[in-house]
Amino acid sequence: MCGVQLSIKEIENLITKGKTSLIKDMKSKSGKKFNAFIVLNEDWKTTFEFEIQNSVFILQYKY
Repeated sequence: MCGVQLSIKEIENLITKGKTSLIKDMKSKSGKKFNAFIVLNEDWKTTFEFEIQNSVFILQYKY
Protein backbone atom coordinates (compact mmCIF):
# COMPACT_ATOMS: atom_id res chain seq x y z
CA MET A 1 0.00 0.00 0.00
CA CYS A 2 1.57 3.27 -1.12
CA GLY A 3 4.97 1.63 -1.45
CA VAL A 4 4.95 0.12 2.05
CA GLN A 5 4.31 -3.52 2.91
CA LEU A 6 2.17 -3.92 6.04
CA SER A 7 3.29 -6.42 8.64
CA ILE A 8 1.01 -9.21 9.85
CA LYS A 9 0.65 -7.29 13.15
CA GLU A 10 -0.50 -4.13 11.31
CA ILE A 11 -3.03 -6.13 9.30
CA GLU A 12 -4.31 -7.72 12.52
CA ASN A 13 -4.64 -4.26 14.12
CA LEU A 14 -6.49 -2.95 11.07
CA ILE A 15 -9.01 -5.79 11.19
CA THR A 16 -9.45 -6.08 14.97
CA LYS A 17 -9.00 -2.44 16.06
CA GLY A 18 -9.97 -0.68 12.84
CA LYS A 19 -6.68 1.23 12.66
CA THR A 20 -2.95 0.63 12.23
CA SER A 21 -0.20 2.34 14.15
CA LEU A 22 1.46 5.27 12.40
CA ILE A 23 2.92 4.02 9.10
CA LYS A 24 5.92 6.05 7.99
CA ASP A 25 7.38 6.78 4.57
CA MET A 26 4.41 5.90 2.38
CA LYS A 27 4.48 7.45 -1.10
CA SER A 28 1.71 9.45 -2.74
CA LYS A 29 0.87 9.14 -6.43
CA SER A 30 3.13 12.15 -7.05
CA GLY A 31 6.00 10.40 -5.24
CA LYS A 32 6.02 12.52 -2.06
CA LYS A 33 6.56 10.68 1.22
CA PHE A 34 4.00 10.91 4.01
CA ASN A 35 3.14 9.32 7.36
CA ALA A 36 -0.41 8.24 8.21
CA PHE A 37 -2.60 5.77 10.05
CA ILE A 38 -4.59 3.39 7.84
CA VAL A 39 -8.20 3.18 9.01
CA LEU A 40 -10.91 0.71 8.07
CA ASN A 41 -14.27 2.49 7.88
CA GLU A 42 -17.75 1.02 8.38
CA ASP A 43 -17.99 0.21 4.64
CA TRP A 44 -14.79 -1.89 4.95
CA LYS A 45 -12.85 0.63 2.85
CA THR A 46 -9.50 2.01 3.89
CA THR A 47 -8.84 5.68 4.53
CA PHE A 48 -5.88 7.61 5.91
CA GLU A 49 -5.64 9.64 9.09
CA PHE A 50 -2.84 12.18 9.22
CA GLU A 51 -1.34 13.67 12.37
CA ILE A 52 -0.94 17.42 12.10
CA GLN A 53 0.47 19.07 15.25
CA ASN A 54 -1.60 17.30 17.92
CA SER A 55 -4.72 16.88 15.78
CA VAL A 56 -5.94 14.30 13.30
CA PHE A 57 -6.88 15.00 9.69
CA ILE A 58 -8.89 12.33 7.86
CA LEU A 59 -8.65 11.87 4.10
CA GLN A 60 -10.51 9.29 2.09
CA TYR A 61 -8.31 7.75 -0.56
CA LYS A 62 -9.62 5.65 -3.43
CA TYR A 63 -7.57 3.12 -5.39
